[in-house]
Amino acid sequence: MTTLEPGHAAGFLLAGALALAAALAGRPELLVAAIPLGLYLLRSLSAGEPPALEAGIDVRDPRVAEGDRVEVEIRLTSVRDVADLEVGIASSPNLEPRGPATFRVSLEADTPRRITFGFRARRWGAARVGPVAVRVRDGVLRHEATLCEPVVVRIYPDIQRLRRSLRPLTTQVFAGSYTAPRAGTGIEFASVRPYTRGDRIRHVNWRVSTRRRDLHVNTYHPERNADVVLWLDTFSVAGPPGASSLDNEVRAAATLAHHYLAHRDRVGLVSFGGALSWLSAAMGRSQLRRIIDHLIDVDVAFSYAWKGVDVLPRRTLPPRAQVIALTPLTDDRSIAALADIAGRGFDLTVLDVLPEARISAGRGRSDKVAHRLWRLYREAVRSELAARGAVVARWDGSEPLQVPLASVAGVRRRRTEV
Repeated sequence: MTTLEPGHAAGFLLAGALALAAALAGRPELLVAAIPLGLYLLRSLSAGEPPALEAGIDVRDPRVAEGDRVEVEIRLTSVRDVADLEVGIASSPNLEPRGPATFRVSLEADTPRRITFGFRARRWGAARVGPVAVRVRDGVLRHEATLCEPVVVRIYPDIQRLRRSLRPLTTQVFAGSYTAPRAGTGIEFASVRPYTRGDRIRHVNWRVSTRRRDLHVNTYHPERNADVVLWLDTFSVAGPPGASSLDNEVRAAATLAHHYLAHRDRVGLVSFGGALSWLSAAMGRSQLRRIIDHLIDVDVAFSYAWKGVDVLPRRTLPPRAQVIALTPLTDDRSIAALADIAGRGFDLTVLDVLPEARISAGRGRSDKVAHRLWRLYREAVRSELAARGAVVARWDGSEPLQVPLASVAGVRRRRTEV
């Protein structure tokens, strides 16, 4: 787009006003002053043409974590010299500029010029960098254009380090980090029993056999893994971006997936909301990449349709799986689905991620009463889920995730003792 510079546009108006005044007042000396000014401006206008610019965007690391620095390099070339070039670049809101927003440079013909912009990754998600906006001042004209296609930067959610996670109530048949309650082939010592036909000689406990004058063998607990399903409630979201319930869900899910997969468990993911999506349980670093990439694209989709657990495909919730639900407990459909999962006998842990402390009551008396009733209703919902067998804890993102997990572990331990 080519426009006149503001000061030169005023020059055209002045020349026109002088010519009009000379015609109306019969003062030729005014026309003598208007003609040179008008000719100069017209000559500058006809001589100006937009420069042929080419630009490209290079991102040094297109995959970063929250809080990391993102460096974007712009490559500029021109077929002719440009004395005054102003360069800027557009970006998504979850990228915070670090440094100047625009640069003013000069270009030599057919000589590439590189400019570096710095950003900080503020929030997880897919961020767009670009297009490049350029502005060239050429005499009385100002040429503006946008160049090249945007580049996508994927920002991974923040992952906390957990000292310990929730131990599953039941284990699976694959090798892992948990000791099975029944004795079998493994390395974790269980007990000593008399030798029976078929036992391996290397399992003989010679000290006990010598003392009791009969062969005794050691028994061991096998090492097993678990199936863990992370359940995300995407029916609704509450709170400001960056500290909302959805942010807490995504960061907690990324932390839990990283921890369980590092301990050789199989981890699956279910996004239960207006748009239903899932990842079947699997193990390994490739599964972690799939889960993180899936979490980056998670969003709340508004819908009136009623959904239950029956809409999920088979094997999405493997038998004897440990289900960890991350939910703000604000939608009846999600609450009913979790109650159904608990009723089916799954090992269910519900993590309430709504930042209640940031939701204050109004100033009026009726507002305070409504806020009190709302909190009592949420407490009743948590109690109902606990009565159905789920373990419920609260986490608003202001403290380490290890804190609510420790409280859940304490509740589960007390239940097993009873």
